Amino acid sequence: MAVYENVFAKEFSNMMNDRKSVNTGFSIKDIPCPNLGLITADDYVAGGKLAFVKGIDEPFFSDLNNTNVEVVKGRSFKKRLSYFDENGKTQFRKEKDGQGMTTEITVEKGFVAVYSSINIHLPNKVEVNGEKKNYNPTKGYRFVDFMDTDKGRKYLYLIPMQYVYPMELCGLVISLNKHRAYYKGCKVALTNGHYVYVYSIPYKYRENTGYYLIGAKPSPDFDKEMNQLLDYWMKNNILFDLNMTALESNYKGNVNLGIVDIPGTCMASDYIKFTNAMKSEELEEYDDFSAFSG
Repeated sequence: MAVYENVFAKEFSNMMNDRKSVNTGFSIKDIPCPNLGLITADDYVAGGKLAFVKGIDEPFFSDLNNTNVEVVKGRSFKKRLSYFDENGKTQFRKEKDGQGMTTEITVEKGFVAVYSSINIHLPNKVEVNGEKKNYNPTKGYRFVDFMDTDKGRKYLYLIPMQYVYPMELCGLVISLNKHRAYYKGCKVALTNGHYVYVYSIPYKYRENTGYYLIGAKPSPDFDKEMNQLLDYWMKNNILFDLNMTALESNYKGNVNLGIVDIPGTCMASDYIKFTNAMKSEELEEYDDFSAFSG
């Protein structure tokens, strides 16, 4: 049996070398990946940073509790002026030249601007003692405007920093080289003759790396996504059928020539989703809000 494994391993190695020699222009960014439901650049409106909201007791704005928002840099924002037409639909006011009319909204001290997919349905009027009165949130709280994106409508709100908790994200990445810090990984043989690494890693927004980021989430557990990725690659002939590259016995520490599991260098139990609420000086330190630049 050992002789058979040895021959099979050598033939597989020679085949990989031959295929690699004719695929010299290979780039990991060219490898197609399925939609895994992870956070990607498309989820960001203004290249901000993801945060978790909790503790708000302000009416309507409390709907943002226990949800993720995108913290965006800036102390003033333009709000489009609007009105309700006879059908109750929102219309935007325009100047004579057709340009939209706007007003500038200033962020109060201790507050921060966030984009959310949650519509809190902030009313213009509320009923008080049987009478309709204009509704004004507590000073500092504001709904500024909304923006339509490929991932749906996003709403811009101003809320207190004390309820905003910047989150630590983990990423699912592909790399041609070994990575230093990761929770779990594997090395796989592609049908073009190249080997690539797939890792779940602690993701840093401004990290300058040589990997390709597939997506991120606030958890180090990417087992499901990794399996989906490998299944997709096999179905599309990007990865060898791992059932066909499996060995009948252990050969030089490996049980499959097409994939090698790599123990992590980071403990998943050490991951902490968020710790402290945001502080004013943190926003000023964000000199680069470009997420997912890898």
